[in-house]
Amino acid sequence: MRGMLTWIGFAFLVISTTDAVADLVVYDDQSENGFNDGCSFGGVTGDFDVTNTTVVHSGTHSIRFKPDSFNAVSWCAPATYSATTGYTGIDFWVNGGATGSQNVNLVLGLAGNAVAQASLQALKGIPLAANLWVHFRLTFTDPGGLNYSGQFDRISFQDESGTTQADMYFDDVTLVAANSAAAGNYIFGGSFEPEYLLVPQYNQGGTGSINVYQRTTNTTSFTFLHTTALPPNANPNALAFAPDGSVWVVDDGNRKLLRFDRASVLGSTIPTLLTVVTASSYGSLYDLAFFGTDAYVSSDNGVLKYSLASLNVGGTPVPIVLGSGGTPVGLAFDAQGRLWICNYGAPGNLVRMTTAGTIEVTISGNNINNAEGLAFDEFGSLWVADNVAPQMYGYGSSQITADGSPAPIGQINTPDGAGHPGFTGYAGGIAFDRRGDMRVNYEYDYSVRAYTATATPWSGPYTSYTSTELTALSNATTDPGRGGIAIWPVPRAIHR
Repeated sequence: MRGMLTWIGFAFLVISTTDAVADLVVYDDQSENGFNDGCSFGGVTGDFDVTNTTVVHSGTHSIRFKPDSFNAVSWCAPATYSATTGYTGIDFWVNGGATGSQNVNLVLGLAGNAVAQASLQALKGIPLAANLWVHFRLTFTDPGGLNYSGQFDRISFQDESGTTQADMYFDDVTLVAANSAAAGNYIFGGSFEPEYLLVPQYNQGGTGSINVYQRTTNTTSFTFLHTTALPPNANPNALAFAPDGSVWVVDDGNRKLLRFDRASVLGSTIPTLLTVVTASSYGSLYDLAFFGTDAYVSSDNGVLKYSLASLNVGGTPVPIVLGSGGTPVGLAFDAQGRLWICNYGAPGNLVRMTTAGTIEVTISGNNINNAEGLAFDEFGSLWVADNVAPQMYGYGSSQITADGSPAPIGQINTPDGAGHPGFTGYAGGIAFDRRGDMRVNYEYDYSVRAYTATATPWSGPYTSYTSTELTALSNATTDPGRGGIAIWPVPRAIHR
């Protein structure tokens, strides 16, 4: 029985809390601030080790956990907290160990009962990665997460499979204060770990490349690092990070998919090429998205579904071809793990498709004609970027649950004017960084534009947006093509 919850009764001291002034550590090298990991339950001897030293994110220790028969690593809290005031979110790191793909829930409890839970896999939209530390930061009231606004006095990571799974690891668990110094949706971790922006240089008729940008502090600006070379005649239409952290390039010039070592892309001008996949039978290649154990590539012939295992081997694997009812370009998964496709042309539309290829929802309207970029923001709204007009449009999550032509609740007007030499369109790819700001690969002036889009009110259903333009990255791309840009670490679709 998937997701079954098992609890052991404990007596809890209920204390009224006031607004927090700082984040509260639950566990770093040991349980802190009165949090009692002795409340962990189930399993067998050896399933829990809160003093593990073999796989550590920071410091000297981490928690090793073998998910087994609905057991849990669990902390009884020293007080009762409110999910809407005081400590309103949680921050932690997870490593999938040798295998990854464990099925584990984050659970909040109150007086011995589970009151909210969410699958770690669903929160990220991908399985837990093997041998890689993955960062989670979420607010308890997120509609795409725990969606909880009550009280809690217990925090658990609980097996949801009911069967014995491989060892995994947790580290640096922290309750996030409502007025945290790290507010603004900026994910701090690993001593202010850098955030990277990868921008494709399409360069039709020549050899393209990747521009790499970085920021290390809570600012809105990225700094150019270097240009990373690609193989001859490569025209990168999009970039994406696989669940193992490697960088994939959709090479439309050679009709191939290229897999690179992430560290070499971020740190050098000559990246390490790991795998080459030939896809020359499917016309132009546009975008790439990962979910579960599969990859999805948009092409002239439809959406190509590959197993990650076959892609990692390379060669010419044969995909399953899914028809989207148009020419699929932009791809994105929502927080519930459903595939969204932007069909280019006039008329264009957005479709929600199951991973098996069944179209469940079609959203149409003039605002979607000739759109290419597609991405979900931190509020769960779906944004599309028009490539023949200088606008981007946002649809609220409640507007796209069934077929229709809703009026967008968000609109961002991008610069327009006399054009640029070689100008072919406006917005190509879009992505949201970990601050929640939109990054737009903009063909009009070969820049990457940036916008802060704020939903009003935040406690949905959202009815309107306001937006502020941030500093653009000028000359960020010579020719963005479709313009699929990528952010590392990969942010969650919804994280407020």
